[in-house]
Amino acid sequence: MGISDRSYYSDTGFSKRIASVVSRLILCNICVFFLVFLFRPLSLGSYLVLTPKNVFFHLMFWQPISYMFVHYGFFHILMNMLMLWFFGKDLENIWGGEKFLQFYLFCGIGAALCSLSIPVYWNAHVAGASGAVFGVLVAYAFLFPEREILLFFIVPMKMKYAVLLFVGINLYNAIASSFDGTAYFTHLGGGLFGYLYLKNSKIQRLLAFFSWSEFKENRYNARIIKENRQKEAVRRKVDLLLDKIAVSGINSLTRQEKSFLKHQSRQRQT
Repeated sequence: MGISDRSYYSDTGFSKRIASVVSRLILCNICVFFLVFLFRPLSLGSYLVLTPKNVFFHLMFWQPISYMFVHYGFFHILMNMLMLWFFGKDLENIWGGEKFLQFYLFCGIGAALCSLSIPVYWNAHVAGASGAVFGVLVAYAFLFPEREILLFFIVPMKMKYAVLLFVGINLYNAIASSFDGTAYFTHLGGGLFGYLYLKNSKIQRLLAFFSWSEFKENRYNARIIKENRQKEAVRRKVDLLLDKIAVSGINSLTRQEKSFLKHQSRQRQT
């Protein structure tokens, strides 16, 4: 895409932290790039790239996710990973790794859905992180509209104008030209889904509901509730047995009830 963040060496503090999810995403992309290259005789890439007819007719439902990690050219992966690093690291440091990953995948899958809905792409092989990265650029422009970047690594421009320019370029090429090997609508779809995420709190809450931290918290809360219910049941049973002793004496208890009280007494002592 040809833009870089001039604040990369700034003193904002963001660039001094390690964006772990961004780093892992870049590593995954690099690993897949080399795996596809090494296993070219097996046509590994054809199973991972997004081909709409394969998704619909051959049930390759993993492709709307796997295509984001496939790049066929060095320049293609270099540009996408540079953009992901320059702009993704600040978003991750603000949102946290988990929310950034949700956003990244949401934009990438949203871009894939746009590709699936365009008839001209049905026989195409859509690959690359450009859709997800375009969503990252939109989010960056949303949070830092006045921050100056270097367009094509040369021309200084505010982020909000740079993103609008890239939207215009992709929209023009998508409408004015036939499919030339570049999935312009996929790029625009990633940006659109990024914008929808940022403007719609319901989408954010829905994705947060499926987050790993939310899952762990729900499991923890469920365990605490279960333990409290068990403790309350034990306490009630102990109270009933003590009332029984007060009315009828210790000999009125069965062997199991005496064993239960003895066990609970030991538990409290420990």
